[in-house]
Amino acid sequence: MRQTDLNTGRVATVGVTGWMGARREKFRNVYGSGNPQAAGSWQPGTVSRFEKQKEKVLIFLTTAFLLSFLASTAMASPVITPSGDPGRTPSNPFDYSNLTVTQNSATYSSGSDIRDVFGGSFSTLEAPGRTIFADHPGQVTTYDIFFTTNSAVSLAGYSLFLEEDGPGSLNRSATNFELLANGNVVSNVALAGTGSNYAMRFGSDAISVSDTFSPVTATTFEAIFTSNIGFANGIRVLGFQAEVGSQSGLTPNPEPSTISLALLAGLAFAAFYRRRIVR
Repeated sequence: MRQTDLNTGRVATVGVTGWMGARREKFRNVYGSGNPQAAGSWQPGTVSRFEKQKEKVLIFLTTAFLLSFLASTAMASPVITPSGDPGRTPSNPFDYSNLTVTQNSATYSSGSDIRDVFGGSFSTLEAPGRTIFADHPGQVTTYDIFFTTNSAVSLAGYSLFLEEDGPGSLNRSATNFELLANGNVVSNVALAGTGSNYAMRFGSDAISVSDTFSPVTATTFEAIFTSNIGFANGIRVLGFQAEVGSQSGLTPNPEPSTISLALLAGLAFAAFYRRRIVR
């Protein structure tokens, strides 16, 4: 006659023991010597968990360094300081003797000569050495100068000289300047905001705007000035000079190719380091 064991504690103990045994067997099959491929970090010659963490930390630090470098490079900005009339430098590629103005927005009158933007002394309206564009009272107006140089210029920057009618005045004030070389924008600089002026923003009604960038070789250029909203809003320009060959100590904005190379270098380093650990 068969007896039934009604000891529930014993049944529970046997059940738990059987379950734990099954889990141990599964663990042994997955991570033990019976499955070398799945042994992972428990087998000699492969990456341990600690080494993987070190790898992740190193990759993170390398990426952070590259991003920090690119960010500091990208933060380069134009320099705007109080200044006066720069005078003429005949050897400068943007001197009137080294270029031809092919088209320009109207000046205030025939007494305001466009060549004075480029170092000339032909104007009689106010004084030699300055150009004033025509007024469009109270309107935001764009003024253009298209010009070509007699020979190709390796342009790496420029200095632009501007002057308002006096501290607190919006007359003759510009809010933005843009430069194109061979039809491509190489610089776009915000100046005083609409309704603001140089004196409020930069401490003087006469300023120098300097910007640098990766050198670009060109012969065709366009300078674009955007006016403020003064009644006499024709912008006054005292001079415009090219900077050639180098960035003269200022950090240029990174080209897309530079960013790509930096990121590829980071990925290559990470891959190399990973292979080195795995070995």
